[in-house]
Amino acid sequence: MLPRYWNLGRSFNSCGTGPYAVKTVLGWVVKGPMNGNSGALGMELPTVTVNQIAVSRLEEMLINQYNHDFIESAMKKEMSREDIRFMEIMEQSAVLQDGRYCLKLPFKTKEVHLPNNFAVAKQRVLGLKKKFINNHDFHQEYAGYMNDVISKGYAEQVPQEQLHCEIGKVWYIPHHGVHHPRKGSVRVVFDCGATFQGILLNTKLLQGPNLTSSLLGVLTRFRQEPIAFLGDIQAMFHQVKVPEEDGNFLRFLWWPYGHISERLVEYRMTVHLFGAVSSPSGRGTIV
Repeated sequence: MLPRYWNLGRSFNSCGTGPYAVKTVLGWVVKGPMNGNSGALGMELPTVTVNQIAVSRLEEMLINQYNHDFIESAMKKEMSREDIRFMEIMEQSAVLQDGRYCLKLPFKTKEVHLPNNFAVAKQRVLGLKKKFINNHDFHQEYAGYMNDVISKGYAEQVPQEQLHCEIGKVWYIPHHGVHHPRKGSVRVVFDCGATFQGILLNTKLLQGPNLTSSLLGVLTRFRQEPIAFLGDIQAMFHQVKVPEEDGNFLRFLWWPYGHISERLVEYRMTVHLFGAVSSPSGRGTIV
């Protein structure tokens, strides 16, 4: 039931403290206070609450909303100087090698000098050896993972003639195993956040901009064409290679084929590591 002062043909001033109606280009709008449920004739009537929104800047409001929902469209405007530097390194260093892109590690400075943290990496891997001795299954799963990484070319043994390189141009990545909460299998994590003398690799790398597409953007693009394809990239973070000289900053210690009775050997990653702060953005530049 409409109040007696509501007339769909025109508008009336409110009666007493009641609301009033105004006709706009979008239709009728009820404005004014809505105090209590008592109608003009003393009847109990349902009440509503109306929020008024100014539409004088409607176009600007829509643009702001679109930029919020589709953040990738506004990404370039929001880049910091470090993000711009990151993108320059990626664009200048990107080359295609054996069907994979190769990108340099995005160091914050051109001249990088890191302390020799070999002793820390060795101490960590010897701690692993004790766990392997006490847990045969853990040893087998861990060795299987590492053998798979090496056999697929994601890591390689450092050639004998390259073991000794320029001072400050090598860094060793400690690693440890974690159990997948759902699969129950062991996954090896390379710890790029390991600290030595107050220094860690991740603080030397540019993080880069957030290049991840928003979920809303992904779902909306599914409507662009009649057929959509979905795929999964195995070992996604291992598909982007690093130059040989940058691989020396991604060295690690391991036993050949996981045989802990043999001597430790120096290996180096040939691809970007999942644990590196720059990896998500670096991968995003080529997706």
